[in-house]
Amino acid sequence: MPTEHQLAEELAVAKKPRRLTAKQENFAQLLANGGDLCASYCEAYDTNASVNSSTVKTNSSKAARHLGVAARITELKAELEKGKQKVSKLSPAWVLEKLQNEAGDTKNGTATSRIRALELIGKAKGMFNDDLTVIVKDRSSNEIKDQLLEALGALVGASEAVKLLEAPAPVAHEVLEGTPVPEQENDMSDEE
Repeated sequence: MPTEHQLAEELAVAKKPRRLTAKQENFAQLLANGGDLCASYCEAYDTNASVNSSTVKTNSSKAARHLGVAARITELKAELEKGKQKVSKLSPAWVLEKLQNEAGDTKNGTATSRIRALELIGKAKGMFNDDLTVIVKDRSSNEIKDQLLEALGALVGASEAVKLLEAPAPVAHEVLEGTPVPEQENDMSDEE
């Protein structure tokens, strides 16, 4: 394989950068991720088992030395190394910074990605607490009556509140609604 320096010089000399084919790109990806030369070649180029192993060795070696493929492998390895360094520096502050960048990126990001970034920021900051805590306090009937009197007193006056709590339900309904409760009709008729 050519050295990185040789690749850089050859790429600088080339007038037009060559685009890799899909198979070349796949081959470069497999090798950059630590794949075996021959196995990566067979996978990328869909080589079947009937191909002679010496042919696979020769072709995989040629493919790896191809100027564009070799440059791409070097580029991918550098990206992987850079990514490993970034992951080692991963911190909550870094993640929040990246999410804030994504949330504000109106040129490249989609509305969905911006909303998701904002949601994750909000969760990280504890803005969305879905926990509901219900505190049940034991109260006596007198305590409940006093609280009802206080609430009703604020609505209808203290003297009316006392009357309402002591009155039977139809009377209380009449006082609160201003209309008498309709009498329930007897479903059974006296006629036979």
